[in-house]
Amino acid sequence: MKFNLEKIAKFKNYLAANTSSDFWIKHTKEDYLKLKNISDNKDNNEEESQDNDGEFDYFSKIFDALIEDDSQLNKLEAGDYFGTASYAMFDKISKKMTSILEQNYLPQEISVIPIMKPLEEKILLTNQALQNPNIKLIRNPFFIYYIDKNKEDILLANPVAYDKQKHILYSQNAVTSVKKLKYALKAFWESEIVKKNNLNVKEYVFLILNKEKNIKNQIEIKKENKVTYATSKVDDDTQELTFDINDLLDNGAVTIKKLRKDKILKPLSIEQFANLWTSSLINQDVETFSEYDKKSDWGKNEHENLIFVTENPQFNNINGTFLKKIKNRFFENKISEMNEIVNTHLELQNIFNKINLINKDQTSIIIKKIQESGAKVIWYDFEGFSLPFPPLDNVKPYSQIVNQVSIIKTITIKQNDSFELKIIDSESKDIIYDPQTINFHDFIDLINNVYGNEAHDAYVVFNKGYELSRMNEMKNYIEKGIKAKKIDIKEKIFIDACEKLEYIKANTVDIMLAFNKNTIFLHALKGYYSIKKVEKYITKSHMNLPHLIIPYSDLEVKNGKMAMDNAILRYTGVIGNKEWKIKAQKLKEYCHNDVLAMIMVYDFINKLIKEGVDNLNDKDIDIFH
Repeated sequence: MKFNLEKIAKFKNYLAANTSSDFWIKHTKEDYLKLKNISDNKDNNEEESQDNDGEFDYFSKIFDALIEDDSQLNKLEAGDYFGTASYAMFDKISKKMTSILEQNYLPQEISVIPIMKPLEEKILLTNQALQNPNIKLIRNPFFIYYIDKNKEDILLANPVAYDKQKHILYSQNAVTSVKKLKYALKAFWESEIVKKNNLNVKEYVFLILNKEKNIKNQIEIKKENKVTYATSKVDDDTQELTFDINDLLDNGAVTIKKLRKDKILKPLSIEQFANLWTSSLINQDVETFSEYDKKSDWGKNEHENLIFVTENPQFNNINGTFLKKIKNRFFENKISEMNEIVNTHLELQNIFNKINLINKDQTSIIIKKIQESGAKVIWYDFEGFSLPFPPLDNVKPYSQIVNQVSIIKTITIKQNDSFELKIIDSESKDIIYDPQTINFHDFIDLINNVYGNEAHDAYVVFNKGYELSRMNEMKNYIEKGIKAKKIDIKEKIFIDACEKLEYIKANTVDIMLAFNKNTIFLHALKGYYSIKKVEKYITKSHMNLPHLIIPYSDLEVKNGKMAMDNAILRYTGVIGNKEWKIKAQKLKEYCHNDVLAMIMVYDFINKLIKEGVDNLNDKDIDIFH
């Protein structure tokens, strides 16, 4: 029997049913845009983030794609070295997880359903393995459940493995804890469909990365039943709030703790979903949105921002925490309340009316340490990389390792009512540590280089949370290594580096605060404050400042993602020694440009303190295109 692919409901459809309005169960982003007669603008509607979740999500998606379809390796474009390296890393993890699955069985007791076969054949092979008394473990099984009398509409589940003997379902996830509720939904979906095939499911097990055993280059796997739905901080101790996935599978619901009262999490039953799948509503191109397009108990609709700015184009490219209230009112269909917030919110009105503002006194306080005559200042920026396994002892999977720092030293010269910067080239440097040989001694060297040959008056960064967190982590890694007697670093050298780090922290200046605290408000930034956005504003304004950067479009390495990719390619050996020498120079150029961008931003701030914002010619500037 040949299946109609449009009649097959997969987990992605079930996920949409639990997190979105009915429209999204069968429809895509492209369907929605076509319905609205608008073109796709992939650059719009991205909320600004200063954390490092991006690369984690990117890696996680690669692993999920590999688990779902290992033929992805064959689809990589020629020359896609990073894709090849990434898939190679995750293939290594997948094989380690597979070895754990198979460790208690003989080869003849295991059936592996080939991923490349047609669906009809995969289902047939799964059924044959189920009926074969000699088979105890089925890897990559395919289970279906017919939901109509004509056997046209079916539900499809494809767990990683099913242990026939112990009645255990398995999944593989390249994560260190099961934090996303979609994994719980997927477990429920797979378990329910397997049960509909008159099979027992006594336990569901997530195979994940073990973050407690962190040995360089080693992949450690653990079996997990707990799903983390929130974190709770008591004093300085952060605790994860969890529920057992098997409680959800056994009872069809689970109770979780909330601040005010306990809450019951209950996914759609298979019967409820089946009714939705075959209903006329989701099989028509209808305009529909409701509060469920915002956020359900099971997570956020991935199209939330798309819906919001499509229906409210005036908010396109605008960023800010204030949007949360506005979105809530919109998705609750409380339009009058939404408009009231918009009309009374000062920041929004300033954006709409193209008004710029500056609080000169508050701005001057932020850069006070720089604006002292003769001040000796270090400006620096890090680049790093992360891996799904420890690149060094004591380093958890996905933790960032800094392998690059650029440092520019300046001396402040007072000229009339202004404080100008003179770059000291002889004490400026661009340092890159080879990812293949990086070690804890390099961390000591990095801290010493940032500190400089003497105590400086200020150490300037853009977003101190990143740089200071990385140096604190370096300190902790070394401390653990010394205690375990695995690092040969003399105590005096370590203590000296720690004292320098404390001095750097105490004298840090974060010039990002001039923008994200609204001491300087520029309507064209639309609530964004990253250095790349500020740099675009300066560049598009054609300002004549003392220090200007090379346009990033002219550099070979154009952003932090490319810098990280190159570091990973070097670590994994894709980039050899000869090529690395060339790449290292390009990476240094990029990181140096980032530091120079900070100095350029300071020049801009200095100009605004002197001249104010009234004469800025930015009414027509668009930094988003």
